[in-house]
Amino acid sequence: MRDGDIMSIAQRLNRVYATGLGVGELNLIPGTLGSLLAVLIYFLIPELVTNPLFILLIFVSGILSCNAEEKRTSLKDDSSIVIDEIAGMWLTLILRPGLMLSQVIIGFLLFRFFDIVKPGLIDSSQDLAGGVGVMLDDLLAGLVSAGLLQIIIVVIY
Repeated sequence: MRDGDIMSIAQRLNRVYATGLGVGELNLIPGTLGSLLAVLIYFLIPELVTNPLFILLIFVSGILSCNAEEKRTSLKDDSSIVIDEIAGMWLTLILRPGLMLSQVIIGFLLFRFFDIVKPGLIDSSQDLAGGVGVMLDDLLAGLVSAGLLQIIIVVIY
């Protein structure tokens, strides 16, 4: 195997990771589909995706992955990149594994709202260079959504 072949394989694997197993490549509401993938994985393995160390690993690897994709494509925050939505959605759900479906739906709606509207600091965080800017707005949207979800759960449930 030549060095070029290895690099090509590494680039393809990174693309699969960055696009959420290709979900982001569907070109139809990629951020929402990435968030839905995160919800599906949450229901399959909630203990893993609500582990703070795992989410930290996803954020750090997401930064590296986004940097590599930006370098490869010359596109900043390509809409097909959804690892940021996946990580942000998991952060929204981090405070409680085993949420009821209605609570997860509320968390999903909160996260999508803050990820799309991007009020204040969430929006300006995108101005940071490379993968940090790509991942940070979703980290902030996830934090705000997690806090609001906790309040809603305490008040309503």
